[in-house]
Amino acid sequence: KQVGHTRPGPSSPDRASLIALARQLSLLDEVSPAVLRWTPAGYEIANVAKEYCNWIEAGRTLPEGVTRDVIAGRRVLDVGCSFGRHLVSFAASGASATYGIDLQENYLRLSRIMAARERVPAPKLSRAAAEELPFRDQQFDDVFSRLVLNYVRSVDRALSEMSGVLARGGRLILRVDTPADSMRVMMRM
Repeated sequence: KQVGHTRPGPSSPDRASLIALARQLSLLDEVSPAVLRWTPAGYEIANVAKEYCNWIEAGRTLPEGVTRDVIAGRRVLDVGCSFGRHLVSFAASGASATYGIDLQENYLRLSRIMAARERVPAPKLSRAAAEELPFRDQQFDDVFSRLVLNYVRSVDRALSEMSGVLARGGRLILRVDTPADSMRVMMRM
């Protein structure tokens, strides 16, 4: 679990040694005798591992609602690109150029590694917020953003920035949490 979870009952020696190793590497904290929680570094590593496994399990496909016909030959910006799995899928599907922004420098480094590992052209990456895109007006044919609007300070400002960098006839492709998912996140806070 990403936020924290109840420690299981009797566990195998392998699980216990993994927990001990994660603690030694400062990836896990013990909140109480019954609850473990990821440290910030642990969360980041666990999140990338989970998302990477999901991407592999899904067959390295494009995000839901995006097809090769939609992306081929187009300049694509991924706002909140994380470690670059969608940038890789866009490039592999024939995007003419891929750009990504994220607030976390570690994710941008991983995006470069992912592109090299998957043998696609390296994306152009910037550390930036969705509310302050470092691009000129009408630079992109498509702007894609997955689960970013749930976390920005100003949705209006982010949407204005995203639409401003779209060329005439460009597409804004947004993925947001469902209301049920948003409620689960709020309940954990």
